Amino acid sequence: MATLNSLISDISSVVDQTTTVPTQGGAEWNLRKSWINRAIEEYGHAYDWEALRKIAWVSVTGVSQGSLTMPMDFRKMARMPLYFSSGVAGGEEWSEIVPDEIGAHNSTDKFFYMLGDRGSGRTMIWNPATIASGASLMITYFAFPTSLTSPGDTALLENPEFLINRTIAYIFEARSDSRFQGFEARARENLLSMIDGQNDTSRAFGENDNVKTREEKYWGFRVGRD
Repeated sequence: MATLNSLISDISSVVDQTTTVPTQGGAEWNLRKSWINRAIEEYGHAYDWEALRKIAWVSVTGVSQGSLTMPMDFRKMARMPLYFSSGVAGGEEWSEIVPDEIGAHNSTDKFFYMLGDRGSGRTMIWNPATIASGASLMITYFAFPTSLTSPGDTALLENPEFLINRTIAYIFEARSDSRFQGFEARARENLLSMIDGQNDTSRAFGENDNVKTREEKYWGFRVGRD
């Protein structure tokens, strides 16, 4: 795992020909930190990474509800939610639809859909619009990656070389240095290698997972090969 400080040091060794990092909190440090976080964001949107899969347990207290607020780092569902309540043994799965499909379903059908956005937060809407008080839900989702802020913060991705090469590409591109194209290509190769590595793991362990959302049906796709 790579810390923010070690990433900036590795970037400086190429860009500045020295392992001495810029002054922490200074303009150059902050600029390189912002480019690293930009690369992290790019990584997060490129694929449904297992490193970004999370589980949240949501409890319904007080009164019955028809909507639930998702965690602030929620990006998309990773599988159907499991609903646990009295009389529901082992959890009950509810299917996801898009809001435009509501009219095609009966009022008694069990499904959910998502509303909101990243800025204001996402909300899960259930149909029928009553989740019993005392019930709990297991929400498995893919999160947005966390930005690095402090020197010791760690980048939780499989190959930190992607962040190094992508950030160097950003720096050289900003300087109108044609070398940015080579580092951009290296970063792309790093990204595709990580996708291939995850696909290999998914084939080994994914055969027993028969519950897939619409997005997950295409996990076997390999960029540049299919």
